[in-house]
Amino acid sequence: EGREANAAAVALLGASAGIEPEAIPAFAGRRVRIVAHADDAGQQAAQRWATSIHRVAESVDVVTLGTLRRRNGEPVKDLCDAFDITADAWESARILHALTP
Repeated sequence: EGREANAAAVALLGASAGIEPEAIPAFAGRRVRIVAHADDAGQQAAQRWATSIHRVAESVDVVTLGTLRRRNGEPVKDLCDAFDITADAWESARILHALTP
């Protein structure tokens, strides 16, 4: 996408992880996209993370992967699984949902 100069990845590896308060200012004025695990714990964590940065970020949205299917027909559970879908499946899915905490 050519976004290396103005995009960054942040990983929270597990639904129990939180964003440290001193890291919140790093999201100020940024457009944030959260890709969460497609189970209840992952969705709850995404809501919690979005709520914690919503007040400083320009926008926060969550990618919901649960409607996607891997090439073998299994549901996509997480971002890793999303690498095993077809381009057509990605383009046809409505996966972005803005969060309003």
